[in-house]
Amino acid sequence: MNVQQERLERLVETMEIVSGSTVFSPLPAGFNLPEKDLPILAAALLIQATHLLTGDKQHFGPYFGQVIFGVLIQRPTEYLREKVE
Repeated sequence: MNVQQERLERLVETMEIVSGSTVFSPLPAGFNLPEKDLPILAAALLIQATHLLTGDKQHFGPYFGQVIFGVLIQRPTEYLREKVE
């Protein structure tokens, strides 16, 4: 087994599979994400992240700059811009 495979196996051992519905319910009024994107938000909530960085304008775009369940949703460029200033 090569080094990359060993690293991947160690990483996979630390993973926890979550579904969006197991972490939060219901979503705030007016907040609508496709089922496939709920695990992304769920993972951010599960680890108690302060930010969720995504370039997914189609689904997360309407929520850029908003705090949902304590997680600020931002584009990576906005996050980095704030850190540089």
